Amino acid sequence: MSSRPTSTILVSLNLLIAAIAGIVTIIGFFTRGTFADILGMLAQWVTVLVGFALLVGLANLLKVHIGRVIKLQRDWFYSLILVSSALAVLGLGLAGGGPGDAYVAWVFQWIYLPLGAALFSLLAFFLTTALFRLPKMRNAEAAILLITALIVIVGQAPFSATPPLDILSDIRTWLMDYPVLAAIRAIILGVAFGAIATSLRVLLGFDRPYME
Repeated sequence: MSSRPTSTILVSLNLLIAAIAGIVTIIGFFTRGTFADILGMLAQWVTVLVGFALLVGLANLLKVHIGRVIKLQRDWFYSLILVSSALAVLGLGLAGGGPGDAYVAWVFQWIYLPLGAALFSLLAFFLTTALFRLPKMRNAEAAILLITALIVIVGQAPFSATPPLDILSDIRTWLMDYPVLAAIRAIILGVAFGAIATSLRVLLGFDRPYME
């Protein structure tokens, strides 16, 4: 019988702490002085908590993939590469004093960025496959989206700067400056309104993610 009142008190205490922290954070954004100082302190706490969360995530990743390597499960070699690269970058960062170390910067410049460029180059093959499937789709919206994406990707290539392909570069610039930018702003506004609605639900106690 005593467990129910205790749990109710804990829930009420958590709701009170979340509401106070949220209200202080909102006031600190628009004022100076005490509330702004408290906001800065809370921001530092969040940074520390995020750092610990990243460490927990890294530990969980290593646990899962090391287990796959030990048990020689399917595609265990890729797990071995993942674990080795993660530990190598972590070791370089710890030995060099942080993310700004020259060796870590070398890894990002000569390994991470080329891999990202290689993945981006695969978009051309995906678009080619989609072009072959386009006649079966019979959808005008899908055709417009595919053609626009093709123009944007080709317009970023170095050869698009030479005539007569320079018109593709101009079209890409116009698309990025007007339709794409307008869509991005609309998405950001939608995300902002969604974040406000979610924050209000948490402050009012309708959603309690901190209780899970």
